[in-house]
Amino acid sequence: MELTPKFLLTALLFLLIVLMAQALRLTEFILFYKSNTQELLPIMLYMMMSFLPLILPLSLFFAVLFTYRRLNGDSELVAMKSLGLKLKHLAFPAVLLGVVASLLSAQTSFYLAPQQHHKLRIATRMLKHLMSKPIVRAGVFSEGFFDMVVYANSLDPKTKKMYKLFIFDEREHQSPMSIVAQEGEMIQSWTQKGLSVLLRLTDGSIHHINETAYTKVNFQSYDINLFNPANITQEKHRILSYTLGDLKALLKDPNIDPHQKLKLEIEYHRRFAFSVLCLIFALLGVGLTTLTNRRSSKGDSFVSCTGILLFYWLFYFASEALIKNSSAPVALLVWLPNGLFAIATIWILKRAART
Repeated sequence: MELTPKFLLTALLFLLIVLMAQALRLTEFILFYKSNTQELLPIMLYMMMSFLPLILPLSLFFAVLFTYRRLNGDSELVAMKSLGLKLKHLAFPAVLLGVVASLLSAQTSFYLAPQQHHKLRIATRMLKHLMSKPIVRAGVFSEGFFDMVVYANSLDPKTKKMYKLFIFDEREHQSPMSIVAQEGEMIQSWTQKGLSVLLRLTDGSIHHINETAYTKVNFQSYDINLFNPANITQEKHRILSYTLGDLKALLKDPNIDPHQKLKLEIEYHRRFAFSVLCLIFALLGVGLTTLTNRRSSKGDSFVSCTGILLFYWLFYFASEALIKNSSAPVALLVWLPNGLFAIATIWILKRAART
């Protein structure tokens, strides 16, 4: 009852820290791309979800350390031991939450986080693509407007409608065309793929010239697709966007580039290692807090937890750097920090069981 709320609150706190760390990036969307809340909320959600596999082990370690330090400081662990409870009984809640967190971390690491990471890249590219286009101004030829040249004789600032339009569409270089219309309006709509944009023209004509003929087509209403989000969603995935099935399929490819294969192997074992890390941190937290009966403040717990996490990440980055400069198996080096922390955890738990 005490572990779970602290675990969830710590995870929420880390998610907010992630957003604060990305504040400069979010400010860029607001200032330079004039983004609104509807456009920024999905990006913020994708950011938080993509960091979940890293946040879950950290949140669990903080929750276990703070909870058991409080029990130890209030002599509740001593009282429980006097009733005949062993260390395995005291550690059971932390182990149970560690198993749940490990399963949740594995699920997010192999499926949810890659999907959210890919959606984040799509959403940011889509937003930059849409907002970086120049605005059509009355009486001025606007070049580069979705790869077209647009001239509007007048604009209505309230309805955003354009009147007496001339458009030179050169998106298809082999067959450019000119369009004349009495009225035009930009229409945006949200689809499953993202934000779609089209230019709806009214009462005009299309003029097309090729090497052999001149064609004129009159229309009452004509839609020009300016932006199709499906063109971005079909872009190539990156390693962080690969799910478990994608990683397995790519690693089985006999023609894969050796350098790319090395990156995929690191990513494959890293995700498993971070999932198992939840259980290791849960047991380590119990062992450290039950090893002595010394009272400690919350500040001491925070410093201890931060120091241990910092040591783990430094050790992990060092082992990952060795992969590129060593002939040792990738799995061995990726799992080395987990293995050493697991050995240290077992040693601490054995000492704690004798106290």
